[in-house]
Amino acid sequence: MLGGSWRSRALTVGLLFGSGCAAPVEPRLQKLANEDHSAALAQASQSSRSSESPGEDSICWDEGFTWEHCCGQKHGFEGNPECWDEVYTYETCGCAKGPGGAGSDAMFGCNGKYFTRFREVATEYYETGRLRPELTTAHQMVLANFDARFKLCAPAALQAMLLKLEDDAFLKPGQAVLSKLAQYSVRLHQGFEQGLLSPSDLKSWPLAAGLERVRQGSVGRVSSPVVQSARQPSVPVTLVVSYCRESLYWLNTTVSRALLPFVDLTLIRKCPGVDALSAVPHRHMWRSIDIVDVEDLPLRADECSAYVDLCRLG
Repeated sequence: MLGGSWRSRALTVGLLFGSGCAAPVEPRLQKLANEDHSAALAQASQSSRSSESPGEDSICWDEGFTWEHCCGQKHGFEGNPECWDEVYTYETCGCAKGPGGAGSDAMFGCNGKYFTRFREVATEYYETGRLRPELTTAHQMVLANFDARFKLCAPAALQAMLLKLEDDAFLKPGQAVLSKLAQYSVRLHQGFEQGLLSPSDLKSWPLAAGLERVRQGSVGRVSSPVVQSARQPSVPVTLVVSYCRESLYWLNTTVSRALLPFVDLTLIRKCPGVDALSAVPHRHMWRSIDIVDVEDLPLRADECSAYVDLCRLG
């Protein structure tokens, strides 16, 4: 899984892959989603074509975005916030320099500051295992705006796919991972067909390292039946329960018996002398059962204190 000890959870990204939590869509894209607003901007852009200054044909000023709409004095020193995201900014679009001040289109692509930094932290992650928070944030944002970022810097978009796939390889059934790998393959071919990728990109970006991580996470799962991979967790699982004298019968209805051989159970015994082991349903089926005694008389009615004590004990 991404980051090993650097984090304990899976990345939750997903406009591209449909996971439960998606990275936020920037105001620039939200505005484009509003058809009426976008149409009005496009009309304003067309009416101003005849008065464009040199530099207003920059990549900044397309899809209805114009220098006046984004950088005009009425919007103040930071411009119109609806126009900006992590790639297109007040600075990169040269607002302070006037209508002709935008930099070359190359500064928005793979050689631009944003994608260059993304490549650096991704390479560092694959070489050292260090997962910087900015890599998590950046790859979520790339996935959330995948099509637009694919056009700007295809290898960065593919790298983001591999980072997401690395998590999927640990958390999802083998067939689901194969499906996502097929999507990656299609995008890779599209990149070459459309001239968005070159052989040199395969050397300068750690795509091969990312694909190898996915392979390592998938080995043993892709080749196994889907039912087996769905039932058997790929990482150790421990269920921790605060216990005094209450019934644990609820375990019968909330945890499948088929899963018990793969789960360790830890009971935090808050009441000394209580036979906690006898209260466990199907105790012979769990992979292991551990009982940890804690003493917190003033807080015995507070279930949370048990978990705090467990963390303190280590």
